[in-house]
Amino acid sequence: MLNIADIVALSGIALALFLAILVLQKKEKIQADRFLISWLLIMALHFTYFYINFHRFFDDEIMLQTIGSSLPVFHAPLIYLYVRSLAKGSVSLKLILFYLSPIVLYLLGYFYLFETGHFKAEGFIKFIKPETPFWVIALAPLMIVLNILYIFALVKILQVQQRWLKSNFSFENKITLKWVQYWVVSFIISAVLISFAIVYSDLGKISNTLAFIITSIAMLTQLLIIAQFGLQQTTAFISHNYYKVIEESISRENTSLLDRTTKYANSGLQPSQIQQFVDELTLLMDTKKPFLNENLTLPQLAKLLNLPTYQLSQVINEGLQLNFFDFVNQYRVIAVKEHLKDSQFDQYTILGIAYDAGFSSKSSFNKAFKKFTGTTPSAFRRQG
Repeated sequence: MLNIADIVALSGIALALFLAILVLQKKEKIQADRFLISWLLIMALHFTYFYINFHRFFDDEIMLQTIGSSLPVFHAPLIYLYVRSLAKGSVSLKLILFYLSPIVLYLLGYFYLFETGHFKAEGFIKFIKPETPFWVIALAPLMIVLNILYIFALVKILQVQQRWLKSNFSFENKITLKWVQYWVVSFIISAVLISFAIVYSDLGKISNTLAFIITSIAMLTQLLIIAQFGLQQTTAFISHNYYKVIEESISRENTSLLDRTTKYANSGLQPSQIQQFVDELTLLMDTKKPFLNENLTLPQLAKLLNLPTYQLSQVINEGLQLNFFDFVNQYRVIAVKEHLKDSQFDQYTILGIAYDAGFSSKSSFNKAFKKFTGTTPSAFRRQG
């Protein structure tokens, strides 16, 4: 009869394989998809190992135990490589091998522990013997340090990517990686919970069964978050290429996706010229209303003004003290406010008016409206 531990483990295997199949079915796969598939398969193997180990199958199979115990080392590098390749582009083979190289050390270390009987007899914490090599002793703290470094690197990538998007796009629902932030947070929480579960189990504070359940639920939560937010975003699972959106919207000549801080030192624009272009830009926005295009990008607007992209970026950032995202959405909010006050639009829903003004999602509209008016759209309409 299945118990809670079995149900969690088998659910993890099924969900990981299901998500991997979804990614495999994408028509246009990029390198990031391969990293995501690899991580999902590692998760499936990890749950399988938990299930086998919980029922004490193959206890004497040293190689199986070695590989199973080394599986946690795969998670942080694969998550990092997925996010890095999704935000920056293809990662070279040399870098991939560099990030995955610690796995070899762990395979050797765990093989030593199982071969000498340390791990089987003593558990994770109590395996240290006078004859145990230092490099084996250092495996656990090294994994903690590596995970912390990967987490900091992931946060940095996501922060820089978000700034770059707001400097070049007037929309975010198709291209934002905010859902990855939820994944990273769940990974951090899972790592902490799993570490405590292992330590308390080896110290005899909790049972091995409880430690197994905590670990499995923590990992299953990561999969559920990816399934929920990743499917909503479409970046990961739907046949909707993240890079296709980027490449169709902005030229990437002479710049990488991570080089997101625009430098104006050589732009050649003087303060008087910036003000002149601000006036021209304002006139363009008021007359031609390019903000009504929900997919408006910085290069598209620069083309309308016959300005290089980097100069328009300087005009908006320095002349108006705004990023491109807020600049465009400010005009959209003004258009929505005008329509909400107009009795001719009383029969229209607020969301319908927002879409007509150029917003592409309810969440981005509500956030922008609140930011620029200090109130909600519904409250504004009631005020007349």
